[in-house]
Amino acid sequence: MAWMPPTFAALSVAATSLCLLLAFAFTAFKYIRQQIEANKKHLNQLQRTIENQAATIRSLQQQEREQSNLLLTLQENLKTLNTHKAKRSPTVDQPWQRPMQQNSESISRLNEKLTQFETESISTLQAMQQELKAKEKSLCEFAEKLKQMNKEMVALQQTNDAEDEKEKEKEQKQKQETIGIAAYKSTKESNPMSWNVVAVQPTLQGMIRSLENNDEDIVIGMAGLYRVLFRYCSLETSVADWNRENRAGSILVNGSTVAYQLHCDGNAYGEMTEVIRLKTGDAVQCRMTHKTGSAEYQCALIVERVCE
Repeated sequence: MAWMPPTFAALSVAATSLCLLLAFAFTAFKYIRQQIEANKKHLNQLQRTIENQAATIRSLQQQEREQSNLLLTLQENLKTLNTHKAKRSPTVDQPWQRPMQQNSESISRLNEKLTQFETESISTLQAMQQELKAKEKSLCEFAEKLKQMNKEMVALQQTNDAEDEKEKEKEQKQKQETIGIAAYKSTKESNPMSWNVVAVQPTLQGMIRSLENNDEDIVIGMAGLYRVLFRYCSLETSVADWNRENRAGSILVNGSTVAYQLHCDGNAYGEMTEVIRLKTGDAVQCRMTHKTGSAEYQCALIVERVCE
């Protein structure tokens, strides 16, 4: 099957669909951007929380070091005391040592919890950063696709404009090809008129098929709406004939009168115009009673095709 160019309706539907797709894409782009901004705010809040927790951890670690130093000092003192008392009695667990041991164990457990929380926070932060990078990458890819779609839409619009311009030129050319005109004159004294002089050849090819019946019938070769103008002249032959007879002109199509004009008494200088729709093969004929003179300027017939 031969390739057929897309019609204007198809291009309009495609352009409408593309516009809807772009609108949807822009909405999705805006939503993703909002989500990214919200994730960034949440990430900043989490970073501030982690920084505060880290400061707390550093403070607790400092306290732990101070208490560890104190514990070491107490242990050294205890060793010294035990050395002095070793000869007198065996070593026993003194009550004042128990709170220090419990405090050391609590600090160790707290340190472990803080270390675990810091590790989990760092892992969560890294996961969020990776997710954010993935979203930014997807957003960049979407932006590239959107640019490509915009380029395609511009190209489609340019193609559509070019097709519209061609259609306008084609319509204008076709319109020009539907208009034509022809002019005929007569030097014979006959009734019906014999158009033996072609003053203007038909400007539209095929508009007039032929002149028949001694050039009396103008046969239409192209159907359409026509304007027919018949100009005529009839004179009395002598002063004695003045006001004796009427003068009449008429336009006929296939033998039927479509226009008639009567001049009562005396000379007749007439012109009549009729607009009529003619078919291929119709015969246009003109009649004039008492035509006088053989000059071309006295009688003329103008046939004009104005449209289809």
